Amino acid sequence: MKWTCPECDPASAAELGRALDLTAPAARVLWSRGYRTADSARRFLEPSLSDLADPGLLKDMPEAVARLRRAIEQKERILLYGDYDVDGTSAIVILKKGFDLLGGPFTCRTGSRMATACAAR
Repeated sequence: MKWTCPECDPASAAELGRALDLTAPAARVLWSRGYRTADSARRFLEPSLSDLADPGLLKDMPEAVARLRRAIEQKERILLYGDYDVDGTSAIVILKKGFDLLGGPFTCRTGSRMATACAAR
């Protein structure tokens, strides 16, 4: 696999890197992705809650929340399924904590590298 990076202004990327104490490649990636100021890059790298997107705006989120509430109220078992990688594992931990606090019965499963590799083909 060959990595490609869009063209960027090296001087501007270097200035961004100096402002945030970043390596040159990291600064070029941020600059190429549209984070052209130290403030916008900092908000991306270290967001506050107000910088994050509202998850309620995701498609069908009200229906999903209603269904999960009903499942918790009726003590239905809930399957939390995540990928084996860092974001999948993190998601399972966050969801597990939430269901622990809400009292919902759940089971956790993660995918295997082999299953994920086969599905990607």
